[in-house]
Amino acid sequence: MGIPRGGGEMKIVIGVHHFPPDRIGGAELRAHDMAIWLKQAGHDVRVISIAKVEYSKVPDIQVVEDIYQGIHVHRLTLKLSSSDKFIFLYDNPLVKNAISTILLDARPDIFHLISGYLMGASAFDAAKSQGIPVVITLTDFWFICPRINMLRPDGTASRKDRFNSVECARCLVQDKRRFRWCRTFIPIEIQAFFTNLNLHLFRIRGDEAALIEELQNRNTTLLSILESADTLIFPSRHLMDVFQMRGLKRERMTFIPHGIQGVERPYSGHIVNNPIRIGYLGQIESHKGVHVLIEAFSHAARHKDMRLSLYGPYSSNQEYQQKIVNMVKDDPRIQLHGAYDVNQVMQILSEMDLVVIPSLWNEIGPLVLYEALRSKVPVIASNIPNMSYEIEHGKNGLLFETGNIYELAKILADLGDHPQKITLMSQQIMPVRTLNEEMSAIQDIYHQLSGK
Repeated sequence: MGIPRGGGEMKIVIGVHHFPPDRIGGAELRAHDMAIWLKQAGHDVRVISIAKVEYSKVPDIQVVEDIYQGIHVHRLTLKLSSSDKFIFLYDNPLVKNAISTILLDARPDIFHLISGYLMGASAFDAAKSQGIPVVITLTDFWFICPRINMLRPDGTASRKDRFNSVECARCLVQDKRRFRWCRTFIPIEIQAFFTNLNLHLFRIRGDEAALIEELQNRNTTLLSILESADTLIFPSRHLMDVFQMRGLKRERMTFIPHGIQGVERPYSGHIVNNPIRIGYLGQIESHKGVHVLIEAFSHAARHKDMRLSLYGPYSSNQEYQQKIVNMVKDDPRIQLHGAYDVNQVMQILSEMDLVVIPSLWNEIGPLVLYEALRSKVPVIASNIPNMSYEIEHGKNGLLFETGNIYELAKILADLGDHPQKITLMSQQIMPVRTLNEEMSAIQDIYHQLSGK
């Protein structure tokens, strides 16, 4: 099916925190697919992204332009000072000035911000000051959570029903090195004592009060942006529920679920190979639950003919990355493949019998779920909102209790003993929503806002 065309040609600028090939994640892939689709539909498309963030004594910004798969990309490198880095991660005057200059040159009809992370108020203000309609697609919790995923450093979930600046401050400070050191090297039996001691020192030095004020300012600034945007797109009803609890009116939200590039010849089913090939595609990060999958696989595969392939950019957290390396180094059945290109996804999935999504946070999507189902590869996923909406247990995949290593191991072991179950699930996978369906709805919004 071809790209639907309708209305006049528009100039569109997409803002996203990263863009391929620098980094591949859900928001990055969403921005990439949108840009390619819009270009093929006859529109003039540019992308603004953050290439990297560095820390220096003097804040600065550098802009480099390139062409990636026919898309004009402006890649920004941020240099932040330690004193300003908190506010500059969501409201950075250097980012605003750089984006303003790009927008003055591009003169777009629409500015579409994906996620908001690293751009936030800076990008929004730059577009609004030039009278450009702003569309925001929320792909995570960044607007209400500086950690993005609504998870505390110890892996427990934050409260989603209200904003509490004191709780947020005590959560955020635990990302500092002295708290990470405690979680890494202190015996678990006495970790709580040292954590509470560090929190006490954080309070009596006055650092807590300062961070509380910064978090209150952040919350006010970013929620006002959501109130002022021309259109807010939510790909997840769960995400809509959370933001409604935080005070955003439901009528401000437009629900447009993710779509996936179609295939020319739909698969009738997937043939299971021996050994059974299990795959993970995504970031190698703690909140993604990669360690849960590795440990579960190690339990399940002791006496089974199975292989595990992990695809994705290595963790920015060196401690977690080393943990993963240590977990797999003595098991030749587990392979760490590193980052992959967006054009490799279908080839990688063609070499998989199962895909596992062991996330510990409320994924908004995720795209790999739809990509696997498109390729008729059954999915084993954490039983959390969004994924539980898409996976029919025992039909197109299986669900397990979030973080439960032994339940996941039991599922993998059972499929190792009965691979015909994988074949049956593959045959029962229904067609997924297409990118054409998603983008046609978004294109209609662009036409309404631009008048073209």
